[in-house]
Amino acid sequence: MKPHLPAALHRGLEEKRLVVLAGSGISRLSPSYVPIWSAYNNSLFTALRACAEELPGIATEARAAIAALPLPDTKIFSDLIARLMAGEGYFPILNVLEGREPNSNHLALAELARKGVLRAIVTTNFDTLIERAFRREGVPLVELVRSADYEQLRADGLCVLAKIHGSIGQPETFVDTASQKLKGLPRFVRARLAELYRGNHVLVVGFSGEDLDFGEDYLAFAESGGYPEITWARHPGSELAPAAARFLAKSGGVSIELDASSLFGLLGVAPAALDPADRAPQDAVQEEVARAARDFFHRPYLGPLYCSSFCASLLSRAGMTSEARSVYSALRAYVESLGDRLPKTAAPALRRLAIAARDDEELDIAEFWARREIAFWQAALASVRIPPGDPSFDLNLALAEGRRGLAAAWSVLGRIHLDQMELEPQKIEDARSAFQEADQLARANGNATLLAITTFNDAILARAEREPPDDVIDLFRKSAELAASDGAAEVASEALLHQSLEMIGLAEYDLPWLHLDRASGYAKLAGNLDLSVRISDARERIKELRTPPPVGSVHSPQLRVHGEERLRRNIALFEMAGFRQPITDTFSELCWQAWKRKSPWRSLDLAYALFFAAKRDDYEPCIIEAMNCSGAARFLAGDREGAAKDFESLLSREMVPEPVRELVERNLEAAKSGRSEPETFRFGSDETNELIAFIQKMTNAAESLDERGQTEQALNTLVDTAGFVREVTEKRVDTSRGLLAALLDYRLRSKSLLS
Repeated sequence: MKPHLPAALHRGLEEKRLVVLAGSGISRLSPSYVPIWSAYNNSLFTALRACAEELPGIATEARAAIAALPLPDTKIFSDLIARLMAGEGYFPILNVLEGREPNSNHLALAELARKGVLRAIVTTNFDTLIERAFRREGVPLVELVRSADYEQLRADGLCVLAKIHGSIGQPETFVDTASQKLKGLPRFVRARLAELYRGNHVLVVGFSGEDLDFGEDYLAFAESGGYPEITWARHPGSELAPAAARFLAKSGGVSIELDASSLFGLLGVAPAALDPADRAPQDAVQEEVARAARDFFHRPYLGPLYCSSFCASLLSRAGMTSEARSVYSALRAYVESLGDRLPKTAAPALRRLAIAARDDEELDIAEFWARREIAFWQAALASVRIPPGDPSFDLNLALAEGRRGLAAAWSVLGRIHLDQMELEPQKIEDARSAFQEADQLARANGNATLLAITTFNDAILARAEREPPDDVIDLFRKSAELAASDGAAEVASEALLHQSLEMIGLAEYDLPWLHLDRASGYAKLAGNLDLSVRISDARERIKELRTPPPVGSVHSPQLRVHGEERLRRNIALFEMAGFRQPITDTFSELCWQAWKRKSPWRSLDLAYALFFAAKRDDYEPCIIEAMNCSGAARFLAGDREGAAKDFESLLSREMVPEPVRELVERNLEAAKSGRSEPETFRFGSDETNELIAFIQKMTNAAESLDERGQTEQALNTLVDTAGFVREVTEKRVDTSRGLLAALLDYRLRSKSLLS
């Protein structure tokens, strides 16, 4: 056995079944000198700020604010540029990441393939250094870059190179932004990776693992149902990304501390040192990157106006409010100086000015800028023509861009109108009209992110019109799903946050906590600090609602109530007082009611709520009920595969009564065949239902007494009620008093009583 090598890696080497996952770390040596990712992003950012500072008439204060702007997280910076600035025009600049010449690491891979040890290479690198090393050494290589490559016939015996993030010279294949990675790798790529991993030992080299932030199985290691053997080599003194460390612990892989060159030496492939004359100075390479970045930001579709708008947005996202205002002031002065002669690059400036004014609650000014952007895009769409003698011009792409911009502008205006409703209730009609305009454009465009935004608009409009909370929650859910499917992290995060807040308002706390975890992850990827703070506030609200109030205080949650008002209020009271069993049984009733309404998604939400409550209550019957309800809800929602998994999981439990087991078996068959609808059942506690009915009866009586001015009798009624609850639930006196305080605040609003 070779020294320092894990036994599993040694076996893979001896049995000639090695797959290498190679990251950018293998391409940094001389004479390749591929720029370090952080240095590349820093060059882009420096050029961006310098271009922004060229805005005509920009004040010293605004220039200083731009200079003080910190570099965003490198995982999200390219996404921000692509989404907010250049769109698909961003990707060609990635060509600067091509290396000069293959280095010893690339040649070592070619030598391993020549020996028949290396079956495949999976790489996230854009550069073509591996391919060039194989060609130089005369070693055959099958390259997988485009979809057709992955679907081609297998080339047995030849080493395969899977470039899962695309390749230099083919910018349409690049996968670089957070939005792209959030979608996950395409199905055809994942399927082929699973084939490459199966039965082989995977050696990870020069890869930090940060891509696993976009999904635990982003690299499809578990695609075939289990993990391959994995050895992860990390550079001496470095640490794996947290997501990679968690993955390695879960998969049973091994981490070793070795640089790539030393590792390849232990594998028996140490190519001769390359001629120093072939080496390119690192500073010359870096200057090439800086020059390309400067040229990129001075292209006609970018420039100082676009870049300063982008910097203002970054300042707002970073929570640097006063600095952002100084840049907005410079933008406003410059745009006003242009009059009606606005260049194409003015669109983001107009939107940022509208959003900034809305944030400052200057709603009339916000409306002015939003309407100006709408007029801008309407004029742009009306003037789209194919330029004479330009066969490369894509008319459909230009129209799609215009519709995207116009839909977003209508959405901004609609939200401004909703804010204006507080003083002008009739503005809701203007909001509805603006949202309808946005929706028509989004549907014509077929863009998932736009549809997510317009669905979010529908949700906030429905909430403003006090539509049933279940309907509002379903709209926020749909918005989050659409946004996530298109990698729109910020929209997904916002929708999940609002969905969670609606559910918290209905005294559902467990599932929103999980939604807020997802929302937090998306907010970090979007680089939106304000959104992260609001998510943290929502978590604190849940903690507060589950904390008994001090004895004698009056404290209660504010609920959005509808037809289930009493049940929801009871749950909120029981949560605050710490009474577990009544919560479980009340959610059982709510779950049953949602099922009878044939509301699949809300039935699924309530099944989760019942499951978590029953787990805390350690009440197996309602755990069983929740799992069955979950499967039935998934069936109604059209997810028969998910329904079958829920029923199978339930049947694997030991404590399922025989009659229930027979019912679940019928449900499983229904899920597989689709020929009939699943059945549900209830295990609700009669004792708890009687307790709830008693509390409702006594609080109604107390309220009636208080309305007749009999305050003392009302108070005595509630004291007796709290005492009875204490005896039944065997809780501490102070907890019972906490319940009393909450009941007082809910049911008795009389100033004389509360005084």
